[in-house]
Amino acid sequence: MSGQQPWQAPDGRWYSSGDGSPPGAPSRPPGRPGQPRKEKPEKESKLVSFREWLSTTAGVIAAICAITTLAGGTVVVVKILAPHNDPPIVQNSSTPTPPHTTTPNSSSPFSSAQLQSALLSSETVGSAATVESSGTDVSTLEATCGGPRTGATATAYESINDQQTGTFLAETITSWDSAADAAQAIKVDRQAVDQSGSCSITSSGATEEYSGDYAGSPPSSCVSPGQYFDTQINTTSSSFAFPYNGFFIQAQCGTTTITVKIESDVPGGITQQSADGYLSSAIGKLDSVTS
Repeated sequence: MSGQQPWQAPDGRWYSSGDGSPPGAPSRPPGRPGQPRKEKPEKESKLVSFREWLSTTAGVIAAICAITTLAGGTVVVVKILAPHNDPPIVQNSSTPTPPHTTTPNSSSPFSSAQLQSALLSSETVGSAATVESSGTDVSTLEATCGGPRTGATATAYESINDQQTGTFLAETITSWDSAADAAQAIKVDRQAVDQSGSCSITSSGATEEYSGDYAGSPPSSCVSPGQYFDTQINTTSSSFAFPYNGFFIQAQCGTTTITVKIESDVPGGITQQSADGYLSSAIGKLDSVTS
């Protein structure tokens, strides 16, 4: 045909331009002429999904990439950090668990029934002694020379009389809200005496006078010892043939106070040492019952 120029192919033969591509010529890839072939849709979809995961996954705070070139290849190390709202990791502590300790009896909250069972028996005073009165009413508590008590949670009290020996004992055990309340109760009684050297109170026709502030400390049987108060007492009444005299002693053991008032109608029949003996017995009885 006119206008068509022959040309020589690599095989040495001559062809006209209308004969098409020569044998062995590389074929053009399908698609738009002159444009590179696109990646497969599934690969592109995977790439998009991976990018979305990096941007939207709540489990990723940061990705730290350390790229190290090794012989002929590349290694990519990715470290994924846990999100801030993940629950903390609980690790076993190497700190040993402290041994179990028992709270001292005197620091435990006692009920009135417990305190009542801890009161001294009448035999402590004498074989012929009897319990004249007892109770557990917190509202009857008052300071040595008058005034209300505050902070008491439970109490038990009794009075024992031995007519043969002329000995009278009154005991009161009180449990308080705190050790500070227990200490304050004794401090109030001491201050009432120390202000003028003595104080007195009259009740049911009998007058009790407290005088002096004797040095001393709670017996060794007292757990968590605190305040201690020791003073002389002299009780007079028109119904008494002779006045009663002795000692009034208080001790704080933790959150508990133990009070013993021991008197005799025999002059000098009660000494501070013998009064401390009754107080020690009372504290020992309390520990034995509540332990």
